[in-house]
Amino acid sequence: MSACFTFNPRSSRLSLIIVSATLEKDEPFVNELIDPGFQKVTLFRGEKEITYSEKSGHFYYFQNLPPGQYELGNLIHLLNKGNAGHPIANNHMPQTIEPPLTREDRMKTIVNVEPGSIHFLGEVQVKANVTVKNPIDISASFSKSIEAEKRAMNHLMRSYPRSGWSELAKDRLKSLNVISIGDSVIEQ
Repeated sequence: MSACFTFNPRSSRLSLIIVSATLEKDEPFVNELIDPGFQKVTLFRGEKEITYSEKSGHFYYFQNLPPGQYELGNLIHLLNKGNAGHPIANNHMPQTIEPPLTREDRMKTIVNVEPGSIHFLGEVQVKANVTVKNPIDISASFSKSIEAEKRAMNHLMRSYPRSGWSELAKDRLKSLNVISIGDSVIEQ
């Protein structure tokens, strides 16, 4: 529970960005040995690279960010660390999985962060066909939807119920519900 104390806004002018990133590997043996998370997830603010400060499940949180423009940076999965951090020795395999996101995908992640706000950058889904003898085949896709943003806000509130960020997530979720209701009225 100590994470709740460190996972809070330091001031009302600072903001939070959430990224959802999942990694699916096709090889069952490799899946048992390798944690399916990313060890490095970053954002860019201009030339400055910022690493996530908190992780829960497949959600990466970048907290206490000043106002400005941000975009998705890098996602890196280290292959040389397996379950519980034990190294896996294989000279034929690359050491990392880095999804091949296009510039167009990255442009979709650009957000203008206002003071005291919460933002969902989107979902990155990476599939890697990892085998011992062949090169790794990696594909990636990016998406952003109201439903995905709702899942991100709900996950934040469940994972950090006493955090100040959770209060911002509740307010954002109310706005998203109004948008969803408005969309369903328009569709009818």
